Amino acid sequence: MALNENIKSRRMQLKMSQEYVADQLGISRQAVAKWESGQSRPTSSNLTELAALFEMDVSELVDPQKWVEDKKEAETLKKDSQRNAKMHVGRVLSYLTINAGWDGYSSGLY
Repeated sequence: MALNENIKSRRMQLKMSQEYVADQLGISRQAVAKWESGQSRPTSSNLTELAALFEMDVSELVDPQKWVEDKKEAETLKKDSQRNAKMHVGRVLSYLTINAGWDGYSSGLY
């Protein structure tokens, strides 16, 4: 989806009028209409304010497909990290348990 389509669809999802968006950003309604029709693009500062108004990341607004893919990849990495941490804790606990058992056994030999 192109930026102009993203702006329009998100604005409509949030049930905001072009006038409301324009007032919040301090610009004209015609500027918002031009963004949505693809006749012009928002400046970087307007894009940042627009993303904040829409309660989303700028990257999500500019390229939502890439943002979704990046988010899924980050979640996968987080799950892998958590799984590795649990395995490490399990190894440490098993080592301590084995050592405690051996120490108890070996102290009875003397």
